[in-house]
Amino acid sequence: MEDEYAEQYDDEQGLVDLNEVEDLLQQLQVGRREVGGRIPVREQIMDGAIVDGRRRRLAPEAAQSIEVVESLVDTIEGDNLLSEGVKDWVRQLELTLDKVATKQSDFLSQSNPHRSMEVINQLAKLGGAETGSVKRHVDSIIDDINDGYDSNPEISNEAYEKLQPLVERQNRTFTGNVQRTVKASEGQQILQNAQRAVISEMDSRLSGKEVPEILMKLLMPGWRNLMVNTHLRQGEDSGDWRKHVQAMEQLLMHLDEGADPTESEDYMPPEELLSHIESGLDSISYEPGQRVQLVNSLREILTSEEGASGLPTVELDSVAETLGLGDVGDKETTRHKILLEKSDHAQWSKYRERAMLLHVGEWVEFLDATGAPEIGIVAWVSEDSTQLVFVNRRGVKTHELSVEELATMLADGTARILEESDIPLTDRASHAMLQRMHNDLTHQATHDELTGLVNRKEFERELEVALDDAKRNHNTHVAAYFDLDQFKVINNTGGHDAGDQLLIEMSEELTKIIDSAVTLSRLGGHEYGVLISNSDSDAGEAVLKNICEAVKNFRFTWESEQFSLTASCGGAAGR
Repeated sequence: MEDEYAEQYDDEQGLVDLNEVEDLLQQLQVGRREVGGRIPVREQIMDGAIVDGRRRRLAPEAAQSIEVVESLVDTIEGDNLLSEGVKDWVRQLELTLDKVATKQSDFLSQSNPHRSMEVINQLAKLGGAETGSVKRHVDSIIDDINDGYDSNPEISNEAYEKLQPLVERQNRTFTGNVQRTVKASEGQQILQNAQRAVISEMDSRLSGKEVPEILMKLLMPGWRNLMVNTHLRQGEDSGDWRKHVQAMEQLLMHLDEGADPTESEDYMPPEELLSHIESGLDSISYEPGQRVQLVNSLREILTSEEGASGLPTVELDSVAETLGLGDVGDKETTRHKILLEKSDHAQWSKYRERAMLLHVGEWVEFLDATGAPEIGIVAWVSEDSTQLVFVNRRGVKTHELSVEELATMLADGTARILEESDIPLTDRASHAMLQRMHNDLTHQATHDELTGLVNRKEFERELEVALDDAKRNHNTHVAAYFDLDQFKVINNTGGHDAGDQLLIEMSEELTKIIDSAVTLSRLGGHEYGVLISNSDSDAGEAVLKNICEAVKNFRFTWESEQFSLTASCGGAAGR
């Protein structure tokens, strides 16, 4: 085909150039797109550019603009982390994006992105919400972009403004859902900590023993609930918690025929013990009829001559199960079981270590039963970093896993932790924004605000590094100083504005003549520092001569008056 083309068109006269592509794009219709499919832009352009039944080639710049958009949409198409709804929105915009690309070749650049890129970022942020009213609203906005771009190339600005409230509402929904998830997880953790504390106290006293039934009637559920509530409200260090534990200890001794409670340091006489039990049950609104009957039964046992002899007993194998808290220990049991099975697997251990380092906001991709990926965002991490709760893009809880369970999923490929490069477009943009903020702050801390040159503090730091390198490695570096001789004259004549403008222009002029091995710094006022790395005295002297010559040749104009300057320079080489 290319040979035939070459015979028909000499000197590329028949190439479809950028202007013709732009005209052809305006004639195309979005409506030709199949539902869920791509707009066959290249095919439509080639069909529209046929001359005398012969196909023509795209000019290189025209082909490049089409290829850039195709590559962009291909990338989004292949991003399994984006929902199908978001992908379809981008598909609908492909024709308009081609029009944008023919007008602005650098529309994807970070320094000067076209507003349509921000529109795509907004669409990605709406992932997971592309149903109902949101979908209808976004579909309408996309239709407006496609229908109105030819007559109003700035329509992406209007679309962005219309999408912003939807994104903000989505963010509020996400934040609200996450807050509820976190609050529930925190509450569950606090409750389970209290329940574990109760199990621990009772397990050490009751496990594997025959326990009087009357004691179990007190424990379940009355005294158990009292201890849980006390732990929740006051903690293990509170006097009430210790008193409740002491009461159980004392009651056990009173009900044990072989024990003498009076020998205990924490001895509680029967009436004092019964009074504490009754007031404790009353504090949790224990059913009055049952409370009175239970306390009377205990009083009869504790005060009668027969005492606890002959009381029916039950043997406790699992205190947690008996207290109705068996599920509290299930997670720990599962964790320890996995640890026993996997601890000898080096790769699994590495995954577990990585899972232990996960923090709120990190992303994990899970595969569902069909193998389809779904996003999980870490919303909550337990105090000991062993339990994780994940939410989806809407902030709704999706997974609650131990680090051992997650490590197993990472090892078998049903989950993977997403690094920054794997995060979809809009989220990468957020990370890039944070990085830019960090870079800006770092730059501000090390550079002069007026001229943009390295500031005095950073220059002195680099000078120290150079001196250390010279001592350690015997490398030669040249340090120099110069100031502008006529600066005060200009500053006094034109004022501070003139002085500032002179410093800005002079710094720009000098920056043009130095290379990467030279650090130029504004030390303060009209004083400059120069550090020439890995340079001998002769080479350093040559650099300084160039700087002084550049200052001498520079002409500064202020309010129609022209000024010339010279510089006083001095330097030294260190090795």
